[in-house]
Amino acid sequence: MKAGCKLSIPVDATHNAFIYVIKGKIETEGRTEVKSNQVVLYERGKNLINIFSSGDSEILLLGGKPHNEPVFAYGPFVMNSEEEIRKCYADYRDGKMGNPELVNKSK
Repeated sequence: MKAGCKLSIPVDATHNAFIYVIKGKIETEGRTEVKSNQVVLYERGKNLINIFSSGDSEILLLGGKPHNEPVFAYGPFVMNSEEEIRKCYADYRDGKMGNPELVNKSK
């Protein structure tokens, strides 16, 4: 986004959406400033995302249909139940998720 840019981005009101600011800063329609490496999460129910950039900025807008499923997280792992997290972590600990040494050697 160039300085002084205003965007009105159409979105599906039933979907989740968020903006990650890669560099620069933007303002949301509520006049909230969002800076580099920050995220703004939009509530469902609106059809437009309105943003303004006072200076050159780079953003990433992502959105999608919500899964409406439970979420459990532990470290880098995200699953749908505590049992799945425990199984995932055990698989990681037991080396069942690949060999990171082989990945590093291929570089």
